[in-house]
Amino acid sequence: MDADGLLAADGNIYFGIDGNNNETNRDFFFVKDTGVASTTNTLFRIEESGKASLGGTDLDGTFTITGAPDISSVNTAGQGGMVIQNVADDALGRKMRFDANEIQTSNAGAPSSLIINPFGGNLSLGTDGTPTGNIVMNEGRIVDLADPTSDQDAATKAYVDSTTGISGTKAVIRDQKASGTNGQTLTANTWVTRNLNNETDPSGVISISSNQFTPTVNGWVEWHAPGRDSFSTRLRNTSDGATVAKGTSIAIGGGYISQSTGMAPVIAGKSYSIQQMTNLSLPGGYASAPADGVEIYTQVFFTAD
Repeated sequence: MDADGLLAADGNIYFGIDGNNNETNRDFFFVKDTGVASTTNTLFRIEESGKASLGGTDLDGTFTITGAPDISSVNTAGQGGMVIQNVADDALGRKMRFDANEIQTSNAGAPSSLIINPFGGNLSLGTDGTPTGNIVMNEGRIVDLADPTSDQDAATKAYVDSTTGISGTKAVIRDQKASGTNGQTLTANTWVTRNLNNETDPSGVISISSNQFTPTVNGWVEWHAPGRDSFSTRLRNTSDGATVAKGTSIAIGGGYISQSTGMAPVIAGKSYSIQQMTNLSLPGGYASAPADGVEIYTQVFFTAD
């Protein structure tokens, strides 16, 4: 080494540590100001294990860089990979770790602004994983998005196209029978499920099966059921085994003309039926005389929210 501190050679230069191989964690340091390595004067450190640190003595990762500005993220001790931090030897400082599994940032030991897990397909922006920033796509697209399940979930174009304009959509479900056919016979003093076998539903917001109807969106129903003598009706949530509402019934002409109506909200995905109880075992409506086309008995009018 010359007077200017230049170390030069025509060939390779080798520095050896732990020459007798009796230790497992000997280090090679470049330091400033003093010959004793410390957190404030170490410029470069390499350990016998192969871990290296630039700008400090930390060996949190395979290669740790200390002193970079504006870094924030996770506790990195023992995680491997490359660590960038803004404070030497401070586990509570701001850190960014790059390793084979993810890119993660932390502030004061807690997850912070950015977590990217390419293998798990996760991206989180904001303190403690709660997004507070924007994802700028620069005219790119977000693809393969699932349908939303919560109010604040993102929605695909297909989902929006299928649901836009649903509010106020109407459908009609009915018990339709051949001309001259009376309504189903109702057993006295027993809740009987009224027939529902036909629908007018241009938007596909409701389905019927086994005399039950299931809306695909939340909405409101109004039902009408004819009968004879004294009776009452109810809307039954068959999915949950619960009565939603009961109807209002009237009878005139000594009970020869009887009708029950009711209204109630319904929930998407739940199945419902109209049930009726009467004091006599009689048909739930009579065919028109003379016969005039099909016969309509129970009817349910659905309006989407």
